[in-house]
This record gives sequence, structure tokens and C-alpha cells, in this order.
Amino acid sequence: MDMISESLTATGSGTFSYAYTTEQIGIYTVDAVDESSGQTAQARTFECLAPAPDDYPIDIQAPVENGFQFPEMPITWLDKMVLTGNDDIQGGKRYYAYNLQITRDDGQTWGELTTKTGYGDIDMVINITAQVQAPYSDEQAKIRITDLVRPNRSVESGTFTILNDPTGNIVVDKIWDYSYPERYGNPSGVAADGVGRIYLKLYEQEASGVAITSVEAELSGDVGTEARVLGKLMPATVTNQYSMEANDADEIEITVTQAGQDNAFWFWYVAPDDFEDPDVGIHTITATFTVNFEDDTYQEITEPITIVRPPLVLVHGLGGNPSTWDNFSLTGVPGDSWRNEYRYEIIRVLKMEPADRFEWNAIKLLSVGAGNVTVPTEHNSLPYVIYEIRENGYAANQVEYICHSMGGSILRTAVNFANGDTYYGRYGVPFKNYEKGYVNRAITLDTPHNGSPLAGLLSDIVGEINADFRLRNLLYAKWFLNIGSSDEAKYPYHKLPFTWFVPVDGPGDFKLTGAVKNLQLDESAGGVIFPMTDVPTHLIVGDLIPGDQSGLPDIPPEVWETLAAAEDFLDFFDELTPVLFTLVPDNLEDDFENNLDEVNYAKKVITKIKLALQIYSTASFLAESDVIVSVESQLAGQTRTPLSATIFDWTTHTPLLFFDSITANLEVNEKANYLLNRKINSPQFNPIPANTSTHIRSIPVRTPKTLTVRDDSTTIQILSPADGSALFVDDELSIRVSVPDMVDLKYIDIRFQKRSYTTTDSDTIFAVNIPINGNVLGEQIIEATAFYDDGDGVAIATHAVSVQVETNSPAEHLIVEPFAMRLDQGETSYPDYRVAFDSFVTTLSYGNSEITGYVEDPSIAMFDAELSAITGLVQGDTRAIISYQGVSDTIYIAVSASSVPTEPTLFVTPAVQEIPSSSGTISFAIYNTGSGDMNWTAESDDSWLTISSGSSGVNDGEIAVDYAMNNGDARTGAITITSPDAVNSPITVEIQQAMAGDINGDGEIAHEDVTLMLNAVLGQGDLTGAQFLAADVNGDGVLDITDIVGIVSLMVD
Repeated sequence: MDMISESLTATGSGTFSYAYTTEQIGIYTVDAVDESSGQTAQARTFECLAPAPDDYPIDIQAPVENGFQFPEMPITWLDKMVLTGNDDIQGGKRYYAYNLQITRDDGQTWGELTTKTGYGDIDMVINITAQVQAPYSDEQAKIRITDLVRPNRSVESGTFTILNDPTGNIVVDKIWDYSYPERYGNPSGVAADGVGRIYLKLYEQEASGVAITSVEAELSGDVGTEARVLGKLMPATVTNQYSMEANDADEIEITVTQAGQDNAFWFWYVAPDDFEDPDVGIHTITATFTVNFEDDTYQEITEPITIVRPPLVLVHGLGGNPSTWDNFSLTGVPGDSWRNEYRYEIIRVLKMEPADRFEWNAIKLLSVGAGNVTVPTEHNSLPYVIYEIRENGYAANQVEYICHSMGGSILRTAVNFANGDTYYGRYGVPFKNYEKGYVNRAITLDTPHNGSPLAGLLSDIVGEINADFRLRNLLYAKWFLNIGSSDEAKYPYHKLPFTWFVPVDGPGDFKLTGAVKNLQLDESAGGVIFPMTDVPTHLIVGDLIPGDQSGLPDIPPEVWETLAAAEDFLDFFDELTPVLFTLVPDNLEDDFENNLDEVNYAKKVITKIKLALQIYSTASFLAESDVIVSVESQLAGQTRTPLSATIFDWTTHTPLLFFDSITANLEVNEKANYLLNRKINSPQFNPIPANTSTHIRSIPVRTPKTLTVRDDSTTIQILSPADGSALFVDDELSIRVSVPDMVDLKYIDIRFQKRSYTTTDSDTIFAVNIPINGNVLGEQIIEATAFYDDGDGVAIATHAVSVQVETNSPAEHLIVEPFAMRLDQGETSYPDYRVAFDSFVTTLSYGNSEITGYVEDPSIAMFDAELSAITGLVQGDTRAIISYQGVSDTIYIAVSASSVPTEPTLFVTPAVQEIPSSSGTISFAIYNTGSGDMNWTAESDDSWLTISSGSSGVNDGEIAVDYAMNNGDARTGAITITSPDAVNSPITVEIQQAMAGDINGDGEIAHEDVTLMLNAVLGQGDLTGAQFLAADVNGDGVLDITDIVGIVSLMVD
């Protein structure tokens, strides 16, 4: 949204009014500043809610008015899964039931067709299809759909024509491919991912006595005449197992002259690359077959193939969760949501681990679940989402992938994980994608492709904190226990540390979370340096200030004006002022001290961060970024003008006062919709470039300063208010602090309600009057800090009291989010609680004693009143009624079996490796994907395989295996990994070594092998991976004249 700043003149009575109209939902804050005195008024907040939607009508998509259908036809309609108050709910889905009827006399009489039942995601528009058989043909007809769950809702289609069934004795069946193990019934069509495919099997039901000499097949449709929108045909010769023979299909018209399995004529139909109509989610193309007989007669038959969009997945980033996408709308309509998106058969918001390392989340993204499964059991994975659309009757092997922030880093890690074997469905992976990968196209929003200097700064901060145990314990108490005057652990106070760094073991040393460690620019410190990622991608970039700000020496005012609303962000770094002071280079120390009593709070904190970031020579980072990630990193190091990237100004990484987060920005949403309806083979989609350097930081010379915490409680003391005091919104709070020790005192800082008030005056009593705002109600902390610097080191002394912030206004409205909560068994989640009062909107602090929760089935989930949190107990569905001061809201809870095994689980990748005949070294990665410690050992099962390193370990590790030269036939060896702790031990991985020169795999070296080698070297033919390894006689990874000489020598010998 736009930031509005107006200068207004007050009336004679000292008042003024201002009208503002908006279509953007969200929380708004109004600040007023007297331009002559600088005095500020108490800020007010209000929430703009989406208007209550009209009842969503049942919308019939097919059959279309004035269209044509065969008697066996699909009926497709859209409906929204709104709640009725007495619903059957399972897994966050609502039960539905519809009665389908048909008429041929314009509604005078209706005949029964079928009843369609199932479950659809709560509050989402879903696409429903029922396959029916009309009782007549060569008639005009209408369809009526009646909702059996919500009474008095029905809709009739327009009139359409039912044609005579033209098949007669010759029929065409649509048959599933073998890329997924489960093959239920027959498919209806494909998703337009360019990879998914089905068989078209043409045959005679009864032998006619006249032989078929050939079958011509041609594709047509209203979508155009190109293969990219119609799909591709190819003769199918491998019809009983998984095969990549159709990877090169590119024709829309072919002829098959020879019958195959079952004396039928088999065709591959491969999905179109593009779905370009932005207004629909389904269309039909026609395959027309001309069957030519031996007696020079022919018969023509048509087969409709339904085309839908590929599944769409939305993946959140660091510190995020599925609610990141609550206001994401491809329609660009204010207040709309992806839940109302009707054009996609499947849309899923995946839940990643919000702070874990990229690799762990990549494993989750690719996981199919534990054991030898035929149906994926990890619901937050790409194979499972693809399984869902296949279960709906559409062959697909890829998804459309839109991600925020770290979601793009997870994808890039997944693509390259285990040399790409898992992502490309190679070797032992049961859910395959014809080695094209699981993602059709990607759109990254604010992704740190080249890391972030903030991650490096956090690493230095952690080092400084861990250097003094008193400081470490103090911050642990504040961030993770919310200690006031007592030592009782109550509830999470600060959200940022949970995603940035965490204590190792209780109040021990801190460490960076896995995600932040990976975001560092320094590879040697754990930063991830990505190779080129070969996924067609468009980069959407958020930039706070328009234009290139990379050369600016100072921070533009727009930065701190914008960040004034980033309370958690500012509060976190402001608390760390003493730590930041120890990091600032010597030449900037005076600038740091001069900034301490800056009256503009946001400017003060942002300047501190800027000065500390000089460690990384990134003075202009905040101005040339979305506040969290630099423009350069979001562009993956490219210039600001590539066709495969779009920069949006006045856009921030997360929602702030005047700005939407990039996921809720309507212009960004519209751009994403535009991109999903464009050609995939266009300049707007390109692979993501590799990082060009390791980005080792540049640290200016500085004099080390030690930071300690004084444990003398008399150094500083809050005199008023008293611990446990009750405070009321809109009152003025008087805080008085005593600081008897003035020697080497630099400043005194008082913190309350995510604001600090600093003085450098040398008075032993510091007093400040602060207005009490209602942004957060409940228990809060007032903290006073004295900061000392004797030239050699710095020290702090602190004192804190706990107060209760209340209001006399009655609560008018309670909103608890998320609306539908999905938990793993044993997982605890903290909903957001917002309450509207007559003059402000507030967030309730966790642990507020007035928040109560009633769980309908307490065996499934538990509401913890002390934490204001909900914990999943056992698999099942229930709901909770949350109440506060007489107002309430309902959330729906679906608890799944934990995706993380409760015991150690062994995972080894890749499962199979193919190697050349020469000697060399390969590696396998070991992971514990469960809980608890896992000890393991590795052994070679064959003499020609030697484990050179990593023969044992705990949890994650790597095995290096040396292999000897193979002078004989192709051979297979094995490495066995055993763990006494893992539930699935042992695991054996295979190593397949080629026979040098046996390119065609027939067990001997002959002229045909030499011909294949010559064609490959001359660029006149391609070799498969196994063929390349056999052809690479000298094992140098390149095919050239040396290998030709080598294979000829082997043939002669």
C-alpha cells in the first residue's frame, strides 16, 4: 500500500480531520506530529477487513452452453467450501455431496445421473469433476447440480448437444504411464507441464476380418495449432514399463504402421508446455485418428483429452509459515485470496521448517515418506502434490512453484541435492519425472540467491554474546523465558531469535539457526554457494527505495520512515546496542556514540545497524534492499534489467506500516498471474545463475572490545512503577530510574513497548514520561540499562520489572489466525490473537490470562492457557473456540501423524551411482531424518570398493568410496550402512561400474559401439548416462579422440 504523508492545519479549536479511502485490507496506524514542536500524539491503529463475501454460487465449467459432448462425459463445476456450522471435517477439509441430474425436455422432467461426494479444503474454491454416462444421445440436454450439504442451492447448465457415440467397434483408451506406482482406472487427461504423458491405445473390440494397415493421429483444439499448447504425439513401443522414449516427442501429427502389445496401436501423448488462457483452468483438445484398412477403406474416430493447469505450490521462507500467503491473490482483487482461485485443480501451501538449514528442508520438499511406499506420505512434498492431481485423473510430473524468501533457496538446494538424483527422479526414486525435475517453472519473491550480510552480522553478534556468560544468560532469559522479577519460564516473548539463533542446550551458548547459517555470504562459515539452477525461473525483486541506491553514503529518510513500523526488527537490534558497539570499526565509533540520543527511534536503530554492517563493506545495504535481502542478491548477481526479473519499488520483505509484504502486494500478485499464463520457453524465464564468488567478507581493522555484564543489582534500579503494576492504555506512564554509579557512564536506556528512550545526561535519577499504547495487551517488561565504556572494554547493568497493560474499553471483535491450523503430532503452534476495541486494534501477548480456549475433542489437540498455544496430540480433526473478554473466534485444527519419525531414521543418498570403468572416488551422504542420535557404520561388500573416509559417524555424515579400474564385464558392488539406533537399518546402496567400450550394453565391444562413439564425438548423436560412462574409456569425463583410440584398441584386443 502507499505511504500517505500530509501536512494539515488545525482549526481554531486545535483539531483537524482527514479522509482516506482504501481497498487494501490490513492493519493501519495513524501517527500525528506537531511540525513546530516535534511533539507526537498517541498513535491509533485500525484494521480494514475484507467485506463479507456474497454466497459463492455453484459454477458449472463443463459442459458449456451450445457445446457438444459424447454420452460418456465429464461434468465439472466450482464451489466454495464454506462452513455451515455442523460440518463433517477431516484434515482441514469439509465434506461435500452433490446430486447430478439431466433433462432433455428443458427441465420438465429430470433423470438421475449420479451423486458426487468427497472432501474439499475449508474456505477454498475447489474444482470438482464427475464422470457420467448420459442415458441418450443425439439430443439437446441440460445438467442440474444440487448441493446436498447446504440446502436450497442448485444450478442448471446451458443447453448442449449430446452426440452419437462414434466409436463403434474401434475404441481409444487413455492409459496411465508408469512414472508413479499407483495407476487407478483410466486418466481423463494431463496437466500442462510439458512432461506428463499418457498412452492412447487404439484397438478393435471385435476382429473385423480386415487388417488395419496404419493409423494416423492428429491433435487439434481451440487453443491454437502449435505443439506447445496442443501437446505432442509419438509412437509408443515401450508400453509395459517406465520409459523415457517420449522425451523427444514434438509432433502433432504422426502415423503408426505396426500394432504392438495386445494387437493394439499405441501412441504417446505428452502434455503441452503452456496453458495460456488466463481466464480458465480447463480446456479440451481432440485427438483425431484415421484408421486405414487393407481394403482401402478408412474410419475416423475422435478422442477428447482434458487439459488442466499443473498443481501450484506456495512455499514460505525463513521464519514464515503457511499464513505468509493469506493475502496472496492471483486475481489482483483487493481482499481476495488464493483460496478463491478456481483455475487450478490443485493448489497447496507447503509447510517447511521455518529456521532449519536449506538441505534439511530440501529433503522434506523431495520426501515421499519412510519405507517402500507406493503413495507419498509426506504431504508437504512435491511428489505428494503431484500424486494428488494424478489421483484426480490427470497425468502430471511437475508443479508450478511460487516461493517467498528462503523458499527459493530450498528449491535450489533440492535441485542440486545428491547430484540432482532425487530431484530428477533417477535411480531408485519411486516417483519419477522423466529426468525433467519436479518443477515446471518457478517464481521467486525476495529470495536471497546470494545470501545476506545480515546473516554475517548475526554470526558476529552470537560470538560476542557467547563471550560473556552473564550477557548470554541475560539475553536467554529475556528472549526465551520472558523473565520479569521471577525466574519462571512463561511464554515466547521475542519471535526473532527463534528464527535467527537459538540456545544450544537450555541457557548455554547461542548458535545460528541452520537457515541463517546458510544465508551467510562466507562459504567457510556455512554460507551456501549455489551452482546454476536449471529451472525456468522469473525473479521478483523487492526494493524499498526506487532506483539504484548502491552508491549512497547515507541512508535515505524513507528507510527509517518505513521501518518505524517494524517493531520486532527494531526492538531486537536496539536491545543489542552494546553488542553492536563492540563490532563497529574504530573510525566509526564516534558516529555510533553521537547517534545514541537521536530522538527518532527508527533512525537511531537503523543507523546502528548501518554502522555495524560496515564490517561487510555494505553501507548502502538497507537502502538498496527490501530491508532483509539486497537487490543484488535477489537478482542472483545480475544487473537490474534482465528480462527474467522484475523489480517492484516501495516493497518490503515482510509487512510494515505503510507497505505490504511482497506476497500481499497486488501488483506483484498480478505479475505472478501474468507469468503463469506466458510461454515457458521465453526470455521471461531463465535458469538462475550460479554465485560467482564465495563472498568472503572484508573486515576493517578495529580494536577488540570486550563486553561484560555487571551482576551488581545496585548499579541500576527502576524506582517506579513497581513490579506487577497495572497500567492502562492511553494513560501516561512515569518511569524513574536510579543510577548511583556515574563513572565511565555513556548512556542510560529505558525500554518499554518496543521503544527505547535514551539519555547521555549525567544525572543519578533519570525520569521519562511515556504514553501507553494498546498495540499489545497483557504482561510486558520495562527494562533499564546503564552502559559503561572505560576505553578498554564496555559493560552493562540492567534491571527489569513486569507490568500488566490493560484497557477499560470493551472488546468488540476477536480474530484468531490461522483460520485452519494444520499440526503434526506433538507440534505446538502459537496463533496470532488480535482484538478490536473502539479506538484501536491490539495484539494479545502470549500467556494473557484472559485468553481461554475450548477444544471440542481434547484427545486430538490441547489448548495451553499458560502459553496461549495449541498442541497436536493424535491424528484427527477438531476445532477450538478461543474467547477473550466476551468475544470469541473459532479455528479448525487438523493433526497429522508426525512427518518427522520419533526414532532415528537412516537416509542415504544417492541410492545408486553409475561410474566409469576407470578408477576414481565417489561419495554418499548420510542423514538422520528422525529424532534422537543415530550412530552408524559403513562397510564395503566388494573387494574393488574401498571406503577411504567416513566409515562411521553420528547422525549426518559423508562416505567416500574409492573404486578400482574395471578391466572386465560390467559389475555391480554395494556399500551397506548399519545403525543399531535406526528403525530402518541397514540400508544398502549400489555402485554400477560400466564395462569399458560396451556402449550399447550387449556384453561385447564391436563395430556398433565404435559407431556410437564416433557419432557422439562428432555431435551427430546423444548417449544416455550409462552409455557415456562406458564410452569414457579413460575416465576423464570428456569424450574425444583418446576415447576413440581406446575403444578401438579394446575391440582389437
